[in-house]
This record gives sequence, structure tokens and C-alpha cells, in this order.
Amino acid sequence: MLNQKLKFLSVVGVLLLTSAHAGSDEPHGWQPAGGFVPDERTAVRVAEVLLGRIYGESAIQSEKPFRATLTNGVWTVKGNVPEGLHGGAAVIKISKKTCEVLFVIHEQ
Repeated sequence: MLNQKLKFLSVVGVLLLTSAHAGSDEPHGWQPAGGFVPDERTAVRVAEVLLGRIYGESAIQSEKPFRATLTNGVWTVKGNVPEGLHGGAAVIKISKKTCEVLFVIHEQ
């Protein structure tokens, strides 16, 4: 009988906690303290994958090494135009906190 009361109280407690959390304005899910893109290395790796899907792996490989700079919580990652070649490089802006892609272009 005591065991059944404890189970009942546990279930009620979980339901109360769940309903209290569901009504809050807090974002759901885990977020790393340093953001999903915490450093330059991660920003470059994410950029290379995404830009490779957009412009093709070979085009992006030819623009290495990529450089990343952080301004106001946004990583700007730029490709490199090899010496002797004309044209522009890929540029992508990625949110440090969420890894959201904010901007993509390939300069001419």
C-alpha cells in the first residue's frame, strides 16, 4: 500500500513539473555555454561542409585555407583566392550561439 502511494506521488510530481515547464518561456533543449560554434576551428569546419554542399567540394577545396573572425556573436568565414587567379571567394556568416547560417555569398 505504501509502495502504491509513493508511485502515485511520483507520477503526480512528474506531471506537475512537466506542466510547469511547458508553460515557461525558456527555450527547450540543451545549449552549450560557449555556443554551438565556440571557436574559429569549429566555424571553419562548419563553413567548409556547408559551402561544399552549396558550391561543390572541389570549388571549396581550392579556396583553403579559410579564415574566421568573430564579431558581435557572428562568425564570418571567408575563403582564400589562390595567387594568380582572379575572382572572389565564398563568404558565410554563422551564429556562434545557435549555428544558424545568417548569410552566404560567393564574391565575384
